[in-house]
Formats: sequence, C-alpha cells, structure tokens
Amino acid sequence: MPTLAYESPSSPQFDSRHAVLVVTVNDQPGVLLHVCGLFSRRAFRVEGIVRVPGGDGQTRIWLLVNAEQRLDQLVKQLLKLEDVQNVECRSAGPQVLARLERYLQSSDNGVVSPP
Repeated sequence: MPTLAYESPSSPQFDSRHAVLVVTVNDQPGVLLHVCGLFSRRAFRVEGIVRVPGGDGQTRIWLLVNAEQRLDQLVKQLLKLEDVQNVECRSAGPQVLARLERYLQSSDNGVVSPP
C-alpha cells in the first residue's frame, strides 16, 4: 500500500517556491518512464531529477518541482501508479539536487561517474 509523507504548500512551514518529491518505487524496468510520463501528460514541469538505486528491490527518484503548481493533485496521481511505494514532499531549492548529485559522483561512496 503506497504511503505519503506530505507537507502541503499552503502550510506556514512551506516557504519555498520549489519542492523535492522523493518517490520510492519498485526497481523495475520502465518505472522512471511511467513517473516522468505522468508529469508530461499533466504539463507539469520537472526542474531536476536524480535516480538513486537502493537495495531490497527499491529505487528512490528525487524530483525538483515547482511547489506552486497543482502539487496536491500530482502527488495523488503518483500514488496511483502501480510501482510507487511512497511519496515524500519536502520544501527545498535546487541546491538539494546539486548536493545529492555531487555526493553520488564522489569516489568515496563507490559510485562510478559516467565518462
């Protein structure tokens, strides 16, 4: 059963124009395509995306989106996708994905950077 950890953009703690959606999905071929297709069909702009492979057959997809667009509805639609296990919404700016990308590309954690 999909779960949701969500902070509504209308709440007082949510002061950023951007949000990071952390989507935990089953690690299956085509899941990233399904998630991105959902955004595309609804004309919702994704400003950044990072896929973080995990263990135990799951993957996390970090999406930087505009928090002022129909975010509530989009999260509900994400939870309807078959392979989506969990959605977390965090207020944050573009620097979050940049830091995550630098971490993933560092040699300390064993991730090999593309040539």
